[in-house]
Amino acid sequence: MIATKPCVVNVCCTNTPSCASALCDMTSMSSFLNTNPSPPESVSTLTTSPSDALEFLQSTLRLQYRITIQDGRIFIGQFACIDKQKNIVLTNADEYRMGEGPRGRYVGLILVPWRWVVKAEVEQVM
Repeated sequence: MIATKPCVVNVCCTNTPSCASALCDMTSMSSFLNTNPSPPESVSTLTTSPSDALEFLQSTLRLQYRITIQDGRIFIGQFACIDKQKNIVLTNADEYRMGEGPRGRYVGLILVPWRWVVKAEVEQVM
């Protein structure tokens, strides 16, 4: 069994640096996920280059992601891709609702709209 370490990236849909916090040295993903789909007001607001963020996302392909959305649902599945609007596609995903205990339901392939994402977590292999 491979030991894994969960990494948390708290994100929101505003362009303020105080809105996001990153653990496990995930600054590349944090800066990528913390930007709005519209262009930033100034280039100086980006802390990493787009190629660094893209490289980081590519390194997390097929890793387990846990996506929490606004209504409290949690989706856990393998990261497949992200589109231009930052919608996240997970494969082999399960859906969990808050308050229902540990039971979830299999939803398979799912696209999570970026505007619904409250938190994105990725599992890293130690």
